Amino acid sequence: MKHICIPIVAALWALLAFAQDAPNLVTSVQHGDIPTLRIMVDRDNVDTRDSSGLTLLMIAAELGDEEAVAILLEHGARPELRDRLGFTALDRLESIFRRTSDRISETERALKAQGLDEAQVARLLAASAAPNEPDPSKLGRMKRIALLLQEAQDAEHGQDD
Repeated sequence: MKHICIPIVAALWALLAFAQDAPNLVTSVQHGDIPTLRIMVDRDNVDTRDSSGLTLLMIAAELGDEEAVAILLEHGARPELRDRLGFTALDRLESIFRRTSDRISETERALKAQGLDEAQVARLLAASAAPNEPDPSKLGRMKRIALLLQEAQDAEHGQDD
């Protein structure tokens, strides 16, 4: 009996180790692993939450991963789900917009405090915009994600514009 148990325990141990290392929906969204997400989205619950209670849709939206958001919505992710504080994916995304907007406003105020006029401030802000990057702040992508989430919420509630 003792000799039979050892291989069984070893096999169970190996299976457990594999399960812990196996990719899942949460890690595929967190790492932007779209190929794995495409495979696993049909196998697992798209409304799965991470250890902090965020849905996959919330994670993808906050990371600015438009493709992951679209895939999750196409496979039935529910944008109306709320986190532990009562916020939806769209609410959380709007919070990012506000924080980013506040930082830009603070920069403008600091430049104006140095005695610069509106035109000088505008030129300095434009000069730091990294023209070689298509969207360094990800705000353009974030706005598209917000639109996807809003459309999905409207469709869920039967509101067509």
